[in-house]
Amino acid sequence: MPPAGGSPRLVVTSDLRSTWELAGRSIYYLNGDRAVWVYRLDNGRRFEYARFPPGASPIFMLGNLTVSADERVIIYPAVDRRESDLMLVENFR
Repeated sequence: MPPAGGSPRLVVTSDLRSTWELAGRSIYYLNGDRAVWVYRLDNGRRFEYARFPPGASPIFMLGNLTVSADERVIIYPAVDRRESDLMLVENFR
């Protein structure tokens, strides 16, 4: 929706899964293909900003992305490994 009011309009059609960030005049988002995409609010241009190499951590599943206000820095979490423990509890009451 425009800040001055008016009708809302759809600007990004991919499944964002809450993985997006508004910075400057752009929306930065991860769309599940291991790439950061940008939608420019001022001119409607959409483009791939960065692509992560095969084997990189699955950042698109984590749902976090931060872009600095000047749009020069992107921060995202990287997962080195995922672990869990399975424990057996006997005689539980």
